[in-house]
Amino acid sequence: MYDRTNIPKKAVLYWKGNKNCNFTVGKRASTVKLMIQDCHDCVFNLEGSVITQIIELWRCTNVVVNVFVDIGTFQVDLSENIRISYAHKKYLGSLIQAGVKILNIEFKDAEECNILTGVQLLRDKYPDIQDDYDQFITRWVNKELLTELMVRVQGGYPTTERELQEIEENEAKNKENLDKFLDLTGTVGIDQDKIIGKSNEGKAEIEKKGKIESQANIKKYQGNKAFTNGNYELAIQRFTEAIEILPDNNILYSNRSACYIQMGQWEKGLEDANKSLELKEDFAKSHFRKGLCLFELGRFEEAEKSFREAYDIEPENQEITQKLELVKQKLNKN
Repeated sequence: MYDRTNIPKKAVLYWKGNKNCNFTVGKRASTVKLMIQDCHDCVFNLEGSVITQIIELWRCTNVVVNVFVDIGTFQVDLSENIRISYAHKKYLGSLIQAGVKILNIEFKDAEECNILTGVQLLRDKYPDIQDDYDQFITRWVNKELLTELMVRVQGGYPTTERELQEIEENEAKNKENLDKFLDLTGTVGIDQDKIIGKSNEGKAEIEKKGKIESQANIKKYQGNKAFTNGNYELAIQRFTEAIEILPDNNILYSNRSACYIQMGQWEKGLEDANKSLELKEDFAKSHFRKGLCLFELGRFEEAEKSFREAYDIEPENQEITQKLELVKQKLNKN
């Protein structure tokens, strides 16, 4: 059993060359990453949080991994007879495999979704795959569990044929709409060359902006999910990554402030709440979170002002009302 009494905080656990063993990472453990190499006839029970949500397993045989926490990326390479059992289907982010002969993916809460996969079965659909090179990704897509061949486009970005097709279809649809518009402009004497030029400029700008926002939203979503699951360190990491992409987004600072508050880091929570309010001064949640930090720091008059500002924006919010009354009582006692 691994827990916080026998492993350091933020440890990287690396099992190598084990045989006929049973390992449990306890609920109280918090690790950075898990790696399993050259293990045979072993069982791994993962109950504690994994900060990066990454597990790597390679060159193993007859291994069972029971997953009781969110795992964003589980990579399995060059192994045989592997069973990965998720306590809940929501714990599966994505599972990437390459050169795995038999791979069982199970869900305790949705047994009808269980699948048997591996290179032998995948070759029926993809006869030309290279066992030790081609990668496949399994994940939920529109509530359906899909296993797809991964391809790499220019720049090395990994995607799938389905996603590439969706991109091409969207581009074709946009071109069709532009062509219809150009046909219309031709009847009223508008300069089509100028329209095409501006359209291309606008398209490039929109695509660039959309890509940036998409990257930040993914990080934000991951942060929100980690926060909901009580993994505040991971949530802070994800919100920080999102802020690096979109430094002028007030919600990201406010969300990170909430994480620091949950961890009792009042000064950092206050700093992020203030930054959020610099970007949007009428954001009630940030006024409220600022008030929480000030209250815990013993700065009650300032806390009352912050709670009051939050109340003025959202007077029907019961949580704000309760905290405002609490700080008033505190000031009356002093």
